[in-house]
Amino acid sequence: MKELLPIQGQYPFDQSVWLEFARAHYAGQPGARWRIVLSVLCLMAGCAGVAGYYPNKVSAMLLLLTGFIGLSATNLLALRRVGQARRHPFFGKMVTVIIDKEEVTLRCGDQGMVQPWQNFSCYRHIKAGLLLYYAPDSFIMIPQSALSDRAWQSVVEVLAANQVGERS
Repeated sequence: MKELLPIQGQYPFDQSVWLEFARAHYAGQPGARWRIVLSVLCLMAGCAGVAGYYPNKVSAMLLLLTGFIGLSATNLLALRRVGQARRHPFFGKMVTVIIDKEEVTLRCGDQGMVQPWQNFSCYRHIKAGLLLYYAPDSFIMIPQSALSDRAWQSVVEVLAANQVGERS
């Protein structure tokens, strides 16, 4: 296949993009399934208390509250992340992403960020696009709409060539 490098695309760095990627990030964390299971157990125990199966209504209400918070944690964390993103100098602007054999570059006007491939520990391909992780909770996001299908194939080849593994 003919190489397309460097690959270049643009996307808006706005709240909707951040929310979609932040939700995917937090939903994919290892403890997310356990959080859901334990939240449902708290809700069931709380409902049993409210129904009168045990006498302490305060405990029942606290269990219900804990269950609701646990189930909505992914959205709460994503909203918190969007609040932090608002302080980023690229927020609300068009971002240009440039991918080549050596690095990933994000540019917005006269500002930019460069990450060499060896800084990335893993990546996740989600419906919304690509999350490139350079720390457990830090990532570069590239929306699916920013690149063509052929460019995405080249990105996968560059990831493999630079030994950036897929995160499960």
